[in-house]
Amino acid sequence: MVTYFHDGLDKYKKFIEARKVFEQALLLHQDPVTQIYIQRCQHFITQAPAHNWEGFLP
Repeated sequence: MVTYFHDGLDKYKKFIEARKVFEQALLLHQDPVTQIYIQRCQHFITQAPAHNWEGFLP
């Protein structure tokens, strides 16, 4: 689960790929933090962040 989570963080600006990895982690362990990252990825898939975005929600 930790490996999936770290892999998701590594891919975080590639939101579709990151969401898939976080979803795999969630299958192994129902973790609220992982669920938040999935929601954030989904948000940024539909509403891309600014080009100079540094990884934080506004």
